[in-house]
Amino acid sequence: MTSRRVAPERGVSLVELMVGIAVGLMVLAAATTVVTSQLGSTRRLLLETQLDQALRTAGEIISRELRRTNSTMEDRASQWFREDQLGVNWNDATAPVISGTDNSQIEIFYRRAGGEERTGFKLEGDAIKVKLGDGSWHELTDPQTVKITRFSVGTARTGGRAASRNSDAHIVPCPFQCPGGGTACWPRMVPIEYTITIAGELRRDSSFTRTLTTSVAVRSARMTLPEGTMAPGAIGTCPVEPG
Repeated sequence: MTSRRVAPERGVSLVELMVGIAVGLMVLAAATTVVTSQLGSTRRLLLETQLDQALRTAGEIISRELRRTNSTMEDRASQWFREDQLGVNWNDATAPVISGTDNSQIEIFYRRAGGEERTGFKLEGDAIKVKLGDGSWHELTDPQTVKITRFSVGTARTGGRAASRNSDAHIVPCPFQCPGGGTACWPRMVPIEYTITIAGELRRDSSFTRTLTTSVAVRSARMTLPEGTMAPGAIGTCPVEPG
């Protein structure tokens, strides 16, 4: 009986094994680098979003309260043509009071059906605090999460509106001209606007910083009449229709 000789099988050499391991490690290192980079980008995005949200939320709350400052409890009392409008629409005695270092505190007043409402905001420590109806101050921002480095309220406007001031009056159009013609007796409206600036950084990573600047136009405006121009027979702040 003839026996058949079987050729020995050839395995992987040590060199081939080392090359394969090296290639695998390179692929693994590249994949790890990509994943680490993605995780870092995601973390940064989450932290930036957290800081942005904290500043924007505080800014929205302050803007909402400041927008209604010195307003009346009746919508119809805010119409410029009311006969007693000059004393109703804006009252300097209850205008916002700005104080503190770098204008870091503001007191706000407005009227509702239940009476006068008072609130305020200030920078104290590392947080913005809000004044409640009972006069107590409570944290509006979380100092454990966000450190507020600046809070200020001013009347200086920014951008293309920097030249405009709260003392600049605008003529309010009337349906009829003044007696004798012209618009000299027409009332003037002085729009009131404030600029809010909030800057902060994250507690867990101070390299994440943001500054929020927003302008707020107050709903109530100061109404004035040119001195000596209130003509006989005028209704409210506008001249009557010529007879």
